[in-house]
Amino acid sequence: HQQEVWQGLADVWHDDGGANAVRAACNGDSSRGYACLRDQGSWSKIKHLGLPVVLILQGDYATRLLLRGIDEDRLLIGGPGQSLTVTKEAVDSRWLGAYLVAWPQASGWPAEIGRGADGPAVATIMEMAARVDVPYHGGRLFDASFELWLRSFQMRNGLEPDGIIGRRTLLYLMMASIKEPQLLRTWEN
Repeated sequence: HQQEVWQGLADVWHDDGGANAVRAACNGDSSRGYACLRDQGSWSKIKHLGLPVVLILQGDYATRLLLRGIDEDRLLIGGPGQSLTVTKEAVDSRWLGAYLVAWPQASGWPAEIGRGADGPAVATIMEMAARVDVPYHGGRLFDASFELWLRSFQMRNGLEPDGIIGRRTLLYLMMASIKEPQLLRTWEN
């Protein structure tokens, strides 16, 4: 059953054979084309993120559910073609806020990017920074000016304002650039 969760997450990224790579990333191995972040939050934080996530449910054993949609009182769970609508209430008693979010990422992507870094990853970061709600319009270098903008971006998004691009900051920078998949807000029963 858990393999279906990983395959469902790969499917929303249009990667038919990506289940093992997604699972590996969420187990700490980002060398197979995906990155994964374990986070803690609320339904509103997941809505703000706007991406499908894997909910980690508590109980006699940990269960994972792929969340593809959310509205006021319902959740769309399961992969494409095997979706089920349930009430939030049905999940609330076992969900304590832990979730995983995974995305395709080059296997050589640096774990952290800070002031003075250069290369293709920095060029990609600058492109993403130009697309966010308060875009960066400075130079193409990760210099003091960009670090100042980045700290402000991190604060606006409830992130640690350390001026370093780690997984969490990268994810929030990417959100404006990801058109698909999106966390659904409406769907047919």
